[in-house]
Amino acid sequence: MTTHSPGVLASRLLAGLAIAASCVSCASSKGGAPPTVICGKTISRDPAGPVIEDATAHDITVTSVTAGAVIILRTASGCHTGADVAVEPSDAADMVDDVRGADQRYIAVVLEPHRDAFTVRVTRSPGSVSVVTVKGLSPATAMSHG
Repeated sequence: MTTHSPGVLASRLLAGLAIAASCVSCASSKGGAPPTVICGKTISRDPAGPVIEDATAHDITVTSVTAGAVIILRTASGCHTGADVAVEPSDAADMVDDVRGADQRYIAVVLEPHRDAFTVRVTRSPGSVSVVTVKGLSPATAMSHG
């Protein structure tokens, strides 16, 4: 049996931690955030890591776009049963990507805004509706896509 002094063990531990820390910093500086995946579908590969707004249970207000100058809304919990989504007025934003449930309704949507203010109605069932109020987007962001 080999025994080591506490100093030798401590120096080996510190060397191992230094190597691990350098590997972590290399990975994060090169790759950024991992791809954003909802229900098995990649909806963003932006290294900044987008914000996903939760419209699954209650009304929310969105005042800014996320990475890629889009709004990402999670519209239903789980991956099986989705929701109907309606942008009002309909020309205020384009749906540029989506994730669908087994029922072919929306689990998540990616919206590209064309106006600085609009609403999105998320209907999971007649008794379960969330209203997303989008307001205060900068005119440059909202109009740069239109």
